[in-house]
Amino acid sequence: MRRIRVTSRRVAFSEGEEKILCSKRKKAWDDEGVASTVGTIMALLVFLTFLGMFSNQYVPVWMKENEYNHMNDVVRQFSLLKMGITTLIENSEEGETASGPMYTPIQLHAEGIPIFATSTAGRLSLTGESSGYPWYYVTFPYGSGDEFNDTNGAKVGGSLEFYGPNRYFVQQTLAFENGAIILNQTEGETVLQGAGMTFKVEEFGGELRVKMTQISMKSMNKTVGGFGTKGISTTLDYASYAKFTNTNGGDLTISIGSKYGSAWSSYFTTLLSSYPFLTTSDWSVSSSPTVIGSETFYDITVTIEDVNLLEHTRALVSVSIADISI
Repeated sequence: MRRIRVTSRRVAFSEGEEKILCSKRKKAWDDEGVASTVGTIMALLVFLTFLGMFSNQYVPVWMKENEYNHMNDVVRQFSLLKMGITTLIENSEEGETASGPMYTPIQLHAEGIPIFATSTAGRLSLTGESSGYPWYYVTFPYGSGDEFNDTNGAKVGGSLEFYGPNRYFVQQTLAFENGAIILNQTEGETVLQGAGMTFKVEEFGGELRVKMTQISMKSMNKTVGGFGTKGISTTLDYASYAKFTNTNGGDLTISIGSKYGSAWSSYFTTLLSSYPFLTTSDWSVSSSPTVIGSETFYDITVTIEDVNLLEHTRALVSVSIADISI
């Protein structure tokens, strides 16, 4: 405790009396204590400034990169799913026995930043072939007045969708339907990888030939969301192969019902335009919207004229989502 010195002095008053007055010495400032306090406040202000800059500028950039990388990972995982199903179909066509269930992991979430930002959850939805939309079927006349159509093996359906409700990167949906991988986002949509494992138009000896694969997904409708990794289990039930011949040439019609009308229309327009032996009068692509509940679907019709041979593969794949997260 600091001691205060008290001094006394005599003061003469007019009456000649003397009284003793006490005076108190002024308290001196502690310069070191003041400097320490100011330094602490300045350091705290600097820390808060850098913390604000980190939270407002660096965290959004970091999280945007995390979400971008996660969506790229999901694209790769969907590609592995497509490649695995293609391998099962090819093995079946070669007469080999298909292996057991194939497992493909799909990560639902994008990583967060400890303390500063939580992980971004995702949603995975599986729709079976019996659910109506999406659907995909072929119509082609062959032989002596016969027709290959949706009533005798030319129709497939089902889809697997991943929705990434990204908070920093653009929100995206990836869909796997009829063997195609489709990317949808606010700026538009596109087919990243084409339909089935094969869709090809060839000209041979003056004849027009089309080779195509249709993949149908048999499953229970199911949606899971949140964090972690879910497993997609796929088993090939069967793959059938057939040839249909029309000597005089007939119209091959592909009918598609999907939420991604723009992607499918652009895909077939770009593909058919790339064949030098086809003119714009040899084919057509049209699309019309259909509103069901709160969603809009599109009925897309692709027509290729004067086709002489259709080589068609139809595969049925059983698909399920594992309940256990990794």
